[in-house]
Amino acid sequence: MPESCLTSAAGLETARHGALTLENYAARLSADGSQLNVTDATLTDGRKILDNAALNDANAFGALGALVLLRGKTPAACDTDGSHAALRSIAKEIAHGAQPELVWHGAKLARSGHGYLAKTVHVRFASVSGKPDRIRITMDASGISALDGTAAPQDASADIDLPLRALSDAASGATNVPLVASGETLTVNKVHAAYGQSSLDGHGYIQSGSSWRDSVSRMHLEIGHMADLLSAVRAHTSAGVTTALAMAQFMAHRDGDKVSWDVGLNNGVVDVNNVPLPVTLP
Repeated sequence: MPESCLTSAAGLETARHGALTLENYAARLSADGSQLNVTDATLTDGRKILDNAALNDANAFGALGALVLLRGKTPAACDTDGSHAALRSIAKEIAHGAQPELVWHGAKLARSGHGYLAKTVHVRFASVSGKPDRIRITMDASGISALDGTAAPQDASADIDLPLRALSDAASGATNVPLVASGETLTVNKVHAAYGQSSLDGHGYIQSGSSWRDSVSRMHLEIGHMADLLSAVRAHTSAGVTTALAMAQFMAHRDGDKVSWDVGLNNGVVDVNNVPLPVTLP
């Protein structure tokens, strides 16, 4: 990873075959100073296919991914032949059975006083069974809090699979590589977030077209103990957000203390619980 993109260092590195431990790991995005600090990071490949250099690369890409989420976009300085080649190498080994895992303890992600703390972050990569052209990414984060005191889930997890092409194309000299290209599918096996006694769960898929107007998506979203969620966000978000959540209940299915929605996109038309909405997409 070029220093113009990302700089990183560890206070202590302990290596053994198929495993690497980094203490006091820090990574900084050169474009805006966003920083990730991790008390200790454990990097492993249960299949022992990836060597320690590849595990270090996988951790650097994990750090870059976390920092890009905070920034909102990938800096141009990170779009280099060297970083692409490393990413393609990891993607190839995952297709051949490698299963890299990153476990961060005591993680802090910050930019200009804003960001998040997490006690533990666990990220896993593997090929999809029977589909070597797809990659499965699972993530679990626990003990989450926001640095500025705004609302944040205490725990969050996601399980998705997407085309391996998203990684391999990024190494072929292409620019602006889409996560899911036209004709491809991103599957959300599960997303989960916990806010106090409230929980948000979802699953579904996105089939990408050339634009929103010829893309297809179906998502099922469910919130348990909605009142707790409203209480959690009311003190930290605008009145518009709270009002929107309250109004959304009128379109929801109800089952005990749970409310749910089936949200779809088909040929540019958005529907909720099979009721088309007057929403104009760009």
